[in-house]
Amino acid sequence: MLYLLLLSILFVIFPWLFRYHEPEHYNNIDRKKTNKRLYESQCRYFLNQFQMGAISENQYTSLILDTRQIFSDEAKDSVVETTHNKGLWLTPFVILALFISVFLMYSHLGSERDQIIFNILSRGSSGDEPKIVDGEDTEALVSLIEERVKERPKNIHYWMLLAKFAQHNLEYRDSLDYYASALVLDPNNSYILANYAEAIFLADGSRLTDRVIEAIQVAFISDPESSKVLGLKGIEAYVEKRFLDAIRFWQSAKRGLNEESNDVIAIQKGIDRAIRALTVPVEGHATEGSHDGVPLDINEHHANGTTVIDLSLGNVPAHSSSDEVFLLVFEAGSSDVPLMAKSVQLMSLPAYVVFSNIDLLDPLRVASDLRHVEVVARIYGEGSGSSIKKNIEIRSRPIDFFSEPLPIAIALNKNSSD
Repeated sequence: MLYLLLLSILFVIFPWLFRYHEPEHYNNIDRKKTNKRLYESQCRYFLNQFQMGAISENQYTSLILDTRQIFSDEAKDSVVETTHNKGLWLTPFVILALFISVFLMYSHLGSERDQIIFNILSRGSSGDEPKIVDGEDTEALVSLIEERVKERPKNIHYWMLLAKFAQHNLEYRDSLDYYASALVLDPNNSYILANYAEAIFLADGSRLTDRVIEAIQVAFISDPESSKVLGLKGIEAYVEKRFLDAIRFWQSAKRGLNEESNDVIAIQKGIDRAIRALTVPVEGHATEGSHDGVPLDINEHHANGTTVIDLSLGNVPAHSSSDEVFLLVFEAGSSDVPLMAKSVQLMSLPAYVVFSNIDLLDPLRVASDLRHVEVVARIYGEGSGSSIKKNIEIRSRPIDFFSEPLPIAIALNKNSSD
């Protein structure tokens, strides 16, 4: 602000400086003499015209007055410099008045407090959005924002900050009120709508109540690419047991987010749960005691063109009888949404698992629409919540459905094949 004030001083004193350095040709004696001769010549000319009857007496008088006025103005110009020099003493008072008025306005409008708020938020910020953290200044900051929002109720950013602080402190009812105040100012703001939907969801105990579903839908219509909204749509689909849609929403929500962030970890946790829910448990076909290591019914399928894929997990110990291997079929190079999913007990290995047309998870997809796919074997580690990790993920070679059509049989075992 001080820099702007100093810059404005130049504009204040510029007229005096400019006029002070004007050329001094106004006092030129030769010019005055020339102008006097021109004036007398002009008067004689008007007199001759009047005497000849070319102009009336009124016209003659008017022309003489106009000419006299012109040279009267010329005489005033000669004292411009002197008059202006006398006005320079006002400059310090004008500059002082400028400083006082600016500081009074600055204090009255509250910009100083706005700057304090900005400085406190900037301490823990990374990126464009302030990071809400606990600290010594938090309570004072919230109190300051509450005071400012009363003075400037149309400042949408203050309502959003108060909402985020309240949500951070698990005060969801208060955060709803703050978001509602922000929406009054900008009812079509997609960012506010997304946060408002999340706040309603949390305020209602993370349950999909009618108003939560309505808020999610409004936010989704406003911005169908918002990660926050897509995450909520995934939860809605999961609760409604539309697991494939849930995976699609969550995979889209992950795009553009930091892979190491808590949001992505939570989304991946939901995707893993949806995949488990989609997976069809099968007993598989035990390979022990079968003819040539391949069960009889698999041999029959193979004779009719069944593709057999060998997958070895290595020596993987089973921690409990409930440990499972999840077999997922994806389009080659992708791990977004599984095309088919089955699971088999880890303790039952080695085993065969067969995938056919009837195993496609999406009823709108047909095998003829697919070209290259991969089979992925996953074993999820122990733990719960965000601590669940994938211990093992094995991918098969790419399968070309044009040359190796369904059904395909996965020969799954623990040891490497020779």
